[in-house]
Amino acid sequence: MAIDCFAPPLRSRYLILKWPQVHRKLLALLFFFTSFQIVIFNPLNAQMQACGTPGSDGLGLDPLGGCDADRMRALPATGCNNYERYSPLVPEYTPVKIIRLVVHVVQRDAGDPQGPRNFENNGTGLYWINAMLERMKLHYQQIPATTPQSVACPTPNIIDSRIRFHVENILFHQNTTHWNVTSGEASSCSIFSDLVQNNPLIPTEQKDNAMHVFLVHSDWLTGDSGFSPGIGILNEKFVVIDSYFNNTIENPIPNLDDAPVLAAINLGHELAHAFGLDHAFGTDYCCDTDNPGSKNLMKYFPLHGTALTQCQLARMHFVLESGNNCSTQNQCSDTWKTVITDYCNKDESYDIRIQAGSQVVWEVNKKLTTDVIVESGAQLTIRCRIGLPDQANIIVERGARLIVDGGTITHNKSMWPRCKPDGQWGSILVAGNTAVPHEMAMRNETYIQNANGPGIVIMRNATIEYGRLAVYTSSEGIPWPTSDQYWGGFVYAENTTFRNNHRSAAFMKFDHTNFSAFVDCEFIDEDGSANFGVTNWACNGLLFDKCKFVGLNGTGIIAYDAGITVLSSDFEKNNYGIEAYATFPLGTHLQIGTDDPASANSFIENYVAIYGNAANRLFVKRNQFTENTFGVALHGESQYEVSSNTFSQSTAAIHLVQTGQKFNRVNCNTHQDVFGMYITGGNRGLEFVRQDFSTYYDVVLINEGADPGRLTNQGVSGRAIWNYFSDHSANVGNI
Repeated sequence: MAIDCFAPPLRSRYLILKWPQVHRKLLALLFFFTSFQIVIFNPLNAQMQACGTPGSDGLGLDPLGGCDADRMRALPATGCNNYERYSPLVPEYTPVKIIRLVVHVVQRDAGDPQGPRNFENNGTGLYWINAMLERMKLHYQQIPATTPQSVACPTPNIIDSRIRFHVENILFHQNTTHWNVTSGEASSCSIFSDLVQNNPLIPTEQKDNAMHVFLVHSDWLTGDSGFSPGIGILNEKFVVIDSYFNNTIENPIPNLDDAPVLAAINLGHELAHAFGLDHAFGTDYCCDTDNPGSKNLMKYFPLHGTALTQCQLARMHFVLESGNNCSTQNQCSDTWKTVITDYCNKDESYDIRIQAGSQVVWEVNKKLTTDVIVESGAQLTIRCRIGLPDQANIIVERGARLIVDGGTITHNKSMWPRCKPDGQWGSILVAGNTAVPHEMAMRNETYIQNANGPGIVIMRNATIEYGRLAVYTSSEGIPWPTSDQYWGGFVYAENTTFRNNHRSAAFMKFDHTNFSAFVDCEFIDEDGSANFGVTNWACNGLLFDKCKFVGLNGTGIIAYDAGITVLSSDFEKNNYGIEAYATFPLGTHLQIGTDDPASANSFIENYVAIYGNAANRLFVKRNQFTENTFGVALHGESQYEVSSNTFSQSTAAIHLVQTGQKFNRVNCNTHQDVFGMYITGGNRGLEFVRQDFSTYYDVVLINEGADPGRLTNQGVSGRAIWNYFSDHSANVGNI
């Protein structure tokens, strides 16, 4: 059947590389197909087929000379590197891997009396080469079913391999030494060393980051022949195919149309070797290829075809995914370097959708290239490492659930070295419904969701890193004023690490009690990119229990007109530990520690441990403050109680500025600081009782601009309030 992929082009501008002949001694070994390879001869059409890939038939030999002869055998079948889970059963869940190809056509030396004797840089030559390449690409996109199937180990028909090829260049070399696979060194790995690695005309980027395809001559075979330097190759990223010029131009009856079909199968076969596949008739570590009557890309004529099984596709994706994906014998491959898929920038052309009614579990490490949408009624569970590109989101719709169970959500820069170091993915967007209250039972994975209820995100033993706004209780693509009706998503995180996120979580206004919580979680900065832990706008009920906030450039927790409870948590070396702001009176309740000593929080080496601006109903109880510049700093008309805390080595333990006339109490705190209480302006509602000072300045009262420093009387005759002031030589003043 004739192929008309495109009309023959005008003379190409592809680079022609001219080489002097390099004299080398002939290979000491007999040529590979006579010495150890299986050769099949078809007397009907005089077609023979041979594959010289070392070890591909289990012999473990290296006849090629200079090749590493890598062979990836058994692959890991457990954990997040379980190769079986890399198969693209659901195509959309596996981003396309685009392989960069550079094609090298090796001719005889310039001026040789025989002429080039290989395809030339002209219309006929380029037509055949491109027709062959286009046909090979189709073989990886239109995979036929495997028939007959293995009885014990059937395979589904995965039509699309999710592997694509981009031909970056076609180069023409004039080098007789590497021209002929029969008598020269085209069957040696020196072809790659000489024509690519040591060739100053090949761009450095292409040398190690492309798959190189050599088209060479053979005068001993009319049929299909070629080799890869290994099974899952390392370092020598090339394949060789030969005989096709002999079959076409030099054939007494030229066959320009049909020959690319056979060559395309052969090229696809050798590339599959490079990507980790053995011959299907040998020990290939795939049970679904064991029917001897089935046709397969990894067989010889007459059983060669273009079928690939689930296991074979899984092996190739495993090998191409990462240089860290190695065999159980610790044989690794660096063919991943040939992949030019953009994992760093979001692909806007499609989304990955977890369909309504489905429960999907991802138990393999994978790099994604676009948004993931968990539809209403669906559930996605992530148990391994999932990478996202810049600005990509995971969108959890109303009535949907995302569970990160021991998994990691990260930026692809942690899995793909070509991404810029400051890359950040977008958000886990959790849609809510402001008309539907939360329930405590939503923290359980078995909670039966309402299709119109809030989206739910549950994170246990998880890691969330390198996000811009990692968790956000809002929606995507819904315009104002409707968008505010989608606030109120539900979030529960337990034993989860939030690392190097610009902001780890943000909660939008929700008028019902918000039962979202963070328990045994860490919010940390390791690379200077983490500014904020959690911000909360007008949500009451949010719980932080046994959490750690460490090294944040901004603030651990910020509450705007919000109610929070913080228990048994540590705030260390942040700019601010907790900030609280209020725009209307008595609208919130902020509980930082309780009367139970077991719930005490620790604040160490923060610039400001707790800051409040017009804070209402702020209770700071039984906490430890150590080496903070300011311990508790409250500004503006406020209502608060600061009691039973221990302050040490602070510049100012309690700093009060114009907190007004509401009744406020500072009670039973212990101080070993420079300033115990630094009071500015009008604070007439303040009473400080049973304070134990051991400071340089116990209480300082100063003006705030034109407003004089004012306090109500602290105790009266007959009613002592039992403050204990400093009494040692280092003390400068009590009041």
